[in-house]
Amino acid sequence: MTGKRKSRLFLVALLCAAVVSVGLFAPAAVRAKHPVEPPGSANAFLDRFIGHWIGEGTAGGTPISDDLVCSRVLDLTFLFMRDEALDGFKADTYLGYRVEEGRYELYTFNNNTALGSSLPVRLMTGHRDGDTLVMEEKHGRGALRYTFEFLDDDTFRLTKAFLTGHGDPFVTEIFRRQ
Repeated sequence: MTGKRKSRLFLVALLCAAVVSVGLFAPAAVRAKHPVEPPGSANAFLDRFIGHWIGEGTAGGTPISDDLVCSRVLDLTFLFMRDEALDGFKADTYLGYRVEEGRYELYTFNNNTALGSSLPVRLMTGHRDGDTLVMEEKHGRGALRYTFEFLDDDTFRLTKAFLTGHGDPFVTEIFRRQ
């Protein structure tokens, strides 16, 4: 091999090593993975939401009240949550467990354009730890975190917060089974 060719091979090897090391140590690659939950357990957790709920709490310091009805739809694949508030807020949310990824997925559609979108649709993924389900959007401007926490069999707390930069939740609501 000539010196020029050795030098090119060395540069190619160095470049490959750099690309591999960046891939191995990228923040997304080193995040702790949550344990995969058996589908039966995940679906049993989701079934706890089935029924009629009344929520009372605050959104941005203003009192809110919601009527929430949850049921299984689409051959029991999704938990469907229909939320209607006294102030006119409405949301249809689909929540399920994707076995292949070992994670929960939430798709919500609502009529609230106050957070900057003319088409308020959100996609979140998440995990469960005991009685708490944490759902997050991909990091980015305005990304949100929803936390559902069962306080007992007939009561759960829902909080909504920005992922970064805003601290406390802007929505906190306690739902009671009817």
